[in-house]
Amino acid sequence: MRRLAPNGELAAVRRFPSDAKLIKRLMSGDQSFRELCNDLALADQALAAADQLPEDIRADRVAKCKVWMESLEKEIAWELNKAKTSPFER
Repeated sequence: MRRLAPNGELAAVRRFPSDAKLIKRLMSGDQSFRELCNDLALADQALAAADQLPEDIRADRVAKCKVWMESLEKEIAWELNKAKTSPFER
């Protein structure tokens, strides 16, 4: 199965739609933020792929993906908040 390149911007905007413009700006200028968002897109892909796994390992994989996604969402939210409150980002 061929994997698509991660669309980190889309993954982040899906979770933080009110911050779409800020996400777009950070994606273009902040490598660390871009990597977080791309990892979130990869986590989305991994969760979707888990549906195709045998039942005996599916639940564990889904749980791990959800923990990974929650962690990434928290980091992205923190970065967005930091960008909103930084006097250098306005």
